[in-house]
Amino acid sequence: MGRIKWNIKDQAIFLNRLSTLLDEGYTMSEAIRFLSIQSEKPKGETLSKLETVLKNGNPFYVVLQKMEYDPVAVSFCFYGEQNGRLSDSLKTAGEILQKRYDDRQRLQKLAAYPLFLLLFIGVLFVFFQWLLLPQFHILYESFQVEPNMILSILFWLNDHPFLLLLITTCTFTVVFFLLNWVKRHIGDYRFQCIIVEIPIVGSLFRLMNTYYISYQFSQFLKNGLSLSESLTFIQRDPERRFFSEAAERIERDLISGMSFDRAVANIPLWQRELSLVIHHGQLIGKLDTELSSFSRYCLERFSEKVDRMVRLIQPVIFSLIGIGIIFFYFSIMVPSFQLINEL
Repeated sequence: MGRIKWNIKDQAIFLNRLSTLLDEGYTMSEAIRFLSIQSEKPKGETLSKLETVLKNGNPFYVVLQKMEYDPVAVSFCFYGEQNGRLSDSLKTAGEILQKRYDDRQRLQKLAAYPLFLLLFIGVLFVFFQWLLLPQFHILYESFQVEPNMILSILFWLNDHPFLLLLITTCTFTVVFFLLNWVKRHIGDYRFQCIIVEIPIVGSLFRLMNTYYISYQFSQFLKNGLSLSESLTFIQRDPERRFFSEAAERIERDLISGMSFDRAVANIPLWQRELSLVIHHGQLIGKLDTELSSFSRYCLERFSEKVDRMVRLIQPVIFSLIGIGIIFFYFSIMVPSFQLINEL
């Protein structure tokens, strides 16, 4: 398949173009061949190999997995192939990836200047730590004056730089392996249940989960599949394993006689309003339409929250820089003035 990993922007463009060609009546092989002709040599060769793999009977989502495509694209293509709406799924996945790319670009632009300031301050701190601080240390020792707590910490850091590096590296390593161990030990479903309870970040995960499940259910129902058949397909999701367990739990509750909306309400992965939407949709006989509308609403709320967070990043970084500079200044200058007064 080739080992060239496509970035998010290229993935979004490819999925959108492929969706457009399918809508115009191209078969999948014809559309991919057409796109391979237009693409640059490395990508064109990859698409040609993709066409060959598809002709050998492999599902499209499996091919995307081998190409290391984003999990969102893989999952949407999996569902699109199952519910017969592959073109719509490709378009939706492309739009989501494009939005993610745009958000990432905006974040980089907003954070560029604050990060430059942080880098500049970091260079000044290193300069102070290795050149000026030893002079302060000698000065305090010569006058037998006890430094304040901040200076004592800085003196210790200056005397034990490699120990600090070792502690920092070990801490990050332990945290990384601990999180992976916890995820493997408790399973994807319970780990995701913990994630959605984290303040601020958890609400984003919950909104995206709700959008995802609402959209997929609406597509299955529009194609005439029953709830049981829809749950069976969701249990086969190749990327979101936690959804598989959630679907199994819902299916068990349905078998025990519980209503669909109550079974959904027992799952903490998505918004509480989802069960109300399902209940109302079943009452009026338009569950597929209600879920489709609710999925768009969740995606809009998700985008709004991300936009607010992005706009907050720059002033927060500036504030932290300002507070750090003031704190650093007073921690150094106040003891220096006290030392001068004692001369």
